[in-house]
Amino acid sequence: YKIASEIAKHGAGVSTFADSWSYKIEAYDAIPYNVAILMRHGVTTTINSDSDERIRRLNVDAAKMMRYVGLSEDEALKTI
Repeated sequence: YKIASEIAKHGAGVSTFADSWSYKIEAYDAIPYNVAILMRHGVTTTINSDSDERIRRLNVDAAKMMRYVGLSEDEALKTI
């Protein structure tokens, strides 16, 4: 989210956690609005999980993006 404009300018995409932040070094500086900020800057953004168990529930993470950060249903579903 801090360099969303630069990522968009470069044309790269981002895969990130929906709501798991500060639990390990890769997620230490993440925020709940990361996905929405990136998408609003035109960055192709997906949500992920590094757990075989949680990956089956990305639909729930997409729903969280609708409820808490204001993505539309179409935007949220595109993240998974």
